[in-house]
Order: sequence, then structure tokens, then C-alpha cells
Amino acid sequence: MLILLVSCGKSSDEYDASGTFEATEVIVSAESMGEITQFDIIEGQQLTENQMVGAIDSVQLYLKKLQLKASQKAMLIRRPNLNKQVAAIEQQITTAKSEKKRIQNLVNANAANQKQLDDVNAQISVLEKQLTAQKSIIESANDGISGDNEALKIQMAQIDDQLKKCNIQSPINGTVLIKYAEKGELAAPGKALFKIADISNLLLRAYITSDQITQMKVNQQVKDLVDFGEDNM
Repeated sequence: MLILLVSCGKSSDEYDASGTFEATEVIVSAESMGEITQFDIIEGQQLTENQMVGAIDSVQLYLKKLQLKASQKAMLIRRPNLNKQVAAIEQQITTAKSEKKRIQNLVNANAANQKQLDDVNAQISVLEKQLTAQKSIIESANDGISGDNEALKIQMAQIDDQLKKCNIQSPINGTVLIKYAEKGELAAPGKALFKIADISNLLLRAYITSDQITQMKVNQQVKDLVDFGEDNM
């Protein structure tokens, strides 16, 4: 819309500058690939910030997320239980230590020889090394599973982000100016879907000459005329 600015001291037949009212326009583009399954907005419609106005097909992404969840569940089931895996060796060590105590008493009473005590000590030493090795193997396996689980979580977070991008939303409060796409069309990242602007906040941009700058003051009142064509100001 062409605006003519008239200073307070001039008649309506003369004007000092011309300009236009402008609004900040936002072109909303698709962020994912797929068929537009919903897109019911019309030009001139008022939208609010973050309002859902359409959707892009997300079935394959949803199925991919279900697959990742199933893989995660199967992997966690295979996680070895440390306590159960080492329970047998720990029981053997407990039994061997009880036997050592019994033999030690016999040796002290000269009812058993030192070799028997040495043998049980050697047995305990072997079992303790086996326990340490078994724990290390199980902990390494669990660490590997934990790492794989974190990787799956990251993949699912990526899927969630892609699913979110399948939703078409209004970024601001404003009026739909132009609709570029329709339901059933194929969307691709970067494809323009609609243009929106907040026309409740307009900026008047006018241009004046260098000579006029010295005659202007901040907050100076002016009169504006709208040009609707010849003899229609």
C-alpha cells in the first residue's frame, strides 16, 4: 500500500515523501520428505504461534522407531546378571574356606599334614582368580550392551526429531498470505508450504531527500494519505 506523508504545514495536495507499509513475512518450508497428508489452511486465515496446520507422512519413521525399540528390548534381555553368573564360584570359595578352617584346626592338632592345607589354599587361590576373570568378562559384556543401548537411544531421539519435523506448524501469530502446496502433494526438505505475516504490526518505510533530513525532528507529527489510484487519495 503506497503511503504519502504530508508535513503539518503543507496542504493535502502536496507531500514530502512516499513509502509503503511493510510486515515481516515468514515462508514456512517442509523439513521432511513425504506426502502431505493434511494441510487445510486457506489464504487469509489467522494462525497462532505453534498452531498445527498440517502433517507429512511419517509411517516409515514410526515403524523404524518400533524396530529400534524391539532391538533394544531383545538386547537388554540378553544382558548377563553378574550376581547369578558368579554365584557358583562364590559358593565354591565359601566351601573351600570352610574346609581350610577345618584342616587348619587339624594341622594345629597334628591330625593333618601341611600338604592338605597347602592344597586347599591353592584351590582357593584358583577359584578367586576364576571369580575375578568371570566378573571382568561379565562387566565388559554389560558395558558393551550399555554402549549399544545408548546408541539405540540416540537413534530413537533422532527418529523423534524427524517425526516432529513431519508436523507443519505456524512459527508466529499472523495471517496466511500465500499457500504454496496442497494435500496429497509430495513435500521435500526446503519446499515452501505457505507464507505468513503478522499484519497487526506494520512498519512504515518512507524515503526522503537529504535536504529534508535537517527539517525533521524525532516524534514530529505527520499526516499520511493512502493512494488508491488517481483522484482517490
